[in-house]
Amino acid sequence: MNSDWIIYLLDAVILSMEIRMLLVCRKIEIKAEQKYRWVIPAVFWALATASALMYKGTIRYIQPVIVFVLGLLYWLMGSGLSRDGLVVIGRLYPYKKISRYEFDENRKQVQFYVKTGAIPLDFPDREIRELRKYLSANAGIPLKNVR
Repeated sequence: MNSDWIIYLLDAVILSMEIRMLLVCRKIEIKAEQKYRWVIPAVFWALATASALMYKGTIRYIQPVIVFVLGLLYWLMGSGLSRDGLVVIGRLYPYKKISRYEFDENRKQVQFYVKTGAIPLDFPDREIRELRKYLSANAGIPLKNVR
């Protein structure tokens, strides 16, 4: 029973992190397409199923529901552009941390370069011209410098 409380505490920590990430996602004004969005929620849901089969007692009923909800919250997270910066699955990269932008007109994709590497985002429903204007207005870079 004592180990149950440790698991509940870990669930609470993860839940608070995901709620904070969802709040960041609410700032998105231009949404990007997410190709493999289902992978991480599927892992959560597989863990929920495994925990339903693995545990005994009260935790057998509570833990799968909690883990399923965590997967659902992760599913609801998005990526895109906000006035504050680039949002990638709940993580905000302020525009001042983005060193370079590259646009691919054919694929309707923008590469954002941050310290950790390139972050490609697809915007199939948007014109690149519109993305350039948005980034010029919100990222504080001159329109002519947005390639």
